[in-house]
Parts: sequence; C-alpha cells; structure tokens
Amino acid sequence: MTDDNNSGRIVNFRPLPALAIGVISGVAFTVWASGGFRLAQNADFKGTLLIAAVCFAAVTAIFAAALRKRFAAILLAAFLLGSLRVTLCVPDTAAGTSGVIEGTIVSIDESSGGEGYAQITLDNASLEGQKQRYDIRLKVGAEQANAVMIGDRIGLDCVNIREPSSLYDGYDERLILLAEGVSLKADGVGDLAVLSRGNAPVRLALYKIRQRMQSAIDEVFGEHAGLVSGFLLGTKQNVPREEYDAMKTGGVAHLLTLSGFHVGVLTWLLFRLLPKRYPLLRALAAAAFLLVYCGVSGFNASLVRASFMCVVMLLATVFERKPDPLSSLSFSAVVILAVNPFMLYSLGFKLSFAATLGIILLCSTAVGTGRDGGRIWRRLTDTALATVGATAATFLITARYFGCVYSYSLIANLLTAPLFTVAVIMCFVLMILGLAAPAAAR
Repeated sequence: MTDDNNSGRIVNFRPLPALAIGVISGVAFTVWASGGFRLAQNADFKGTLLIAAVCFAAVTAIFAAALRKRFAAILLAAFLLGSLRVTLCVPDTAAGTSGVIEGTIVSIDESSGGEGYAQITLDNASLEGQKQRYDIRLKVGAEQANAVMIGDRIGLDCVNIREPSSLYDGYDERLILLAEGVSLKADGVGDLAVLSRGNAPVRLALYKIRQRMQSAIDEVFGEHAGLVSGFLLGTKQNVPREEYDAMKTGGVAHLLTLSGFHVGVLTWLLFRLLPKRYPLLRALAAAAFLLVYCGVSGFNASLVRASFMCVVMLLATVFERKPDPLSSLSFSAVVILAVNPFMLYSLGFKLSFAATLGIILLCSTAVGTGRDGGRIWRRLTDTALATVGATAATFLITARYFGCVYSYSLIANLLTAPLFTVAVIMCFVLMILGLAAPAAAR
C-alpha cells in the first residue's frame, strides 16, 4: 500500500490500522486473561482487569511519550479501549437450573433444534424477573415454534438453564454464541404463553422479506433451490449433503457464506441501474440496499464487515477523497468490535477480515500487474490476485477450523470465481423476477 511520500513502503503510518490492532489486541488479551470468562463469577474480576489494563496503559504511555511515537500512543489508547469494552460486557451467568424465562422472539430456527424441536432466540429477556444483558436461546417443540412469530413476547417454564459449554478441539461454544449475542441456553417445558405481539416490527418485516425471497427461490429453482438459497441467503441447511461435501472437498464451500464477494457483485449490479452523475444517490441507494440485505441475512458478520467497508469507500468517493481500503477495513473492524467485542471469535469475522486483508496487501504490492493487457485480461488478473491473496491469508484459519486444506483448492477457486459471479447475478435477477412474476422467471 504505497503513498506519495514513500513509494517503497507497503504500509505507511495510518491511525485507523493502528487503532484496529490495538482494539483487537485489547479484546483478545482481556478474554484470554479471564480464561474465557470462567473467572467472571469472581467478585474482584472487573477490578483486577481494570487495574491490570491501567497499569499497562501507564507504562506504555510513558514509553510512547518518551519516544514521541504516534503509533505507540494510538496502540495504547486502543488497547485500553478494547480491554475496557470487554470488561463492561461480562456475560450473564446461570442463576439456577430452572425458572421462568420471558423475552421477545428475534429468531426462529427450525433446522438446528433436532428432530421435532426448534431453537428460539429471545431478546430483552428476563430470568425469574431478572433482566438479562444478552439474549437467551431456548429449545422448544416444533409445534410451539410454529404457533409463534418474530416479535411475540413469550414466557415459559424452562429447565437445564446453563451457560454454553466448551466444545471439542479448542472450540469455545460460549465465545461463539456471545458473538451472536447469546449468553444462556435453556430447554422449554410446559405450555408457551404469548404475552404480547408486535414488539419487533423491523425484525418481523425483515423476516417476512426473507420468507418471500425463500419462497421465490423455491418456486423458481425447484430441486436446486437449496443451493441457490446458500448462494443468496447464506443458508446451508437445505443444501443437499452430497453437494455440500463436494464443495467442501473442493475448497469452495465458502461460496455458501455471504461475504464481500456478494456485496461487490450486487452493488455492481445496482450501480448498473443508477446514473453515474449522481454519486450521492448511488452511495445512499447502496447503503440502503446493503442495510436491508444484512438484516435479511441476520446481520452475518462477514456481510456486515463488507457492507460497512463498501459504504465507507463509497462515501469517500462522494466527498472526493481517495478511498483507502486498509483504513476502511480497520474502521469497520473497530466499529463492529465496539458494538460486540465477541465478534472477534466469530469464524465469519476471522475469515472475512483475513481474506480482505490478504487481498489488499497482495493487490497493493502487485500494482501494475496485467495493466498492459486488454480489459478482459486486467479483470482476469485482478480476480487471480484477489483469489490468491484471500486463499493465502485464510490458509491457517481454514486448517485450524476445518482440520484440512486441499492442495487443489487454490486452482478450484481460480476457476469458480468468474463462474460464481455470473451465477450470483443470474440467480439474484431470477429471484427478483420470481417475486413479481414467478411464471416468467421459470
């Protein structure tokens, strides 16, 4: 990433990347120091962490002041902010093994509760009348789930109220669910009482939009609807097992995860419909579209990152500022972690930011590569560089979480990237036509 002052350096000093590094370090350190919050029940937990953070800040401040280093000063402040943010977000602990839980339904998942069951996530929840800071996830009968809808405030007796437990091979279920805003799990028993309805109109509207999109996909694509749902909505539950296994073996299963790829393709498609002479209109239209798309997807971590970064870069163009991808990426990381610091432990967050960073760094060092060819050659070169950068940057994460990396996955991604671009555009257009005229779309 070169600049006019020193074209020989890949990354020159920028405050936002330093801020992002500090915040990420502060969050990671604080969670590690707390043992994944297993020390959170200690009454002195917050005070101990605060003292440790302040001491670290004081020492680093003296060091930064002595050397007059801007990077150290920003890193210090960001580390302290990240540590304090996590300290203020100590999750709820289970008050007992049973009790009455009330809350507003914000999601209903009929595919992950097991046969005959469903999972319901409650916002603004209370346990035995005590308000909870985070959401609670309930396992209820499928018939009970079918009788309610998003926005209903419900109450029911629950047993096995618990904090998520650690999983195998280093997975920490609690941190993963905290990234989704969930701190407790429970099993519902007895009758489910609907206390009131219509408490989350925006979420309900987004849920209905998603249902309409899914219905259009089912109507238009028939037996291939499961795969198309994965492409456009990020839902893997309905993808045929053999197709998913084949994509996983080929190293292209990430195509079923909403990411910056979708943001780029769909924003490009939207821009084809809007005149270039109105850049502010284009930016606002893209922001509105991406906000709805994120809401429909359940605010998927990688999609939120990509959308936020895209909007920041579009606004920079509107105000006639040169877009800086590295600063935009860093700013989006800081904002997302400020809202929920546990997003750092979301696999989607890790893969998305690592892939984007790899693309930025590789493409910046390869400036001018393929520029002598025609337009098609330049596009192919850019696609190849982006694929190599993303694959290299996510190599260790993929190996860590999926247990294996196939040697031919890079070649598979190089071949599928342009085809997938066309597939996403065609599927999205046909889905929109399916919403208006299903017969014509078929």
